[in-house]
Amino acid sequence: MNYRNEDFFQVFGRICIFFATLDFFVSEVIIRLIKTNRQIQLSENMTLGQKFKIISDLSPDQVIDPDILFDIKKILPEAIDVSRERNRYIHDQWVFNPELISKGKINRFTLNFPPQTAYINKQTELTINDLDAFLKRIGELQKKFGAFLDRLPSINNKRSEHDLHD
Repeated sequence: MNYRNEDFFQVFGRICIFFATLDFFVSEVIIRLIKTNRQIQLSENMTLGQKFKIISDLSPDQVIDPDILFDIKKILPEAIDVSRERNRYIHDQWVFNPELISKGKINRFTLNFPPQTAYINKQTELTINDLDAFLKRIGELQKKFGAFLDRLPSINNKRSEHDLHD
């Protein structure tokens, strides 16, 4: 198959949309899971990594359903790994070399600026199948967090049910 830039643009766009949805689901899970009498600072400017830290730091007595918290914490390492990889997809430089693109390949350059050392330039060659595989990983996490949402009361129901008992 002869690939074009547009084939990569489509996958990158889907990765962004899937990731935004995952981020939304995680925020919603936090809001619904935490007891209403607990003060947890959640803001629209938080990164997904910061939201995962909030989840990681939660204890069973801070949530309305400790079993769901336990289940979320089981998948947290995978979710954190995907979040870190997503940062590479967004912040690294992608080189659209026509010769490689036509073969379904693309180079990604990572610049790291460790403290007190020269920058590190790392090149990674990925295929369109690699990008699709990453998209599928995000999609699987979306499904899992969506399933957690299905197990939690809606925000309005949560407020009325749990405010009476806390």
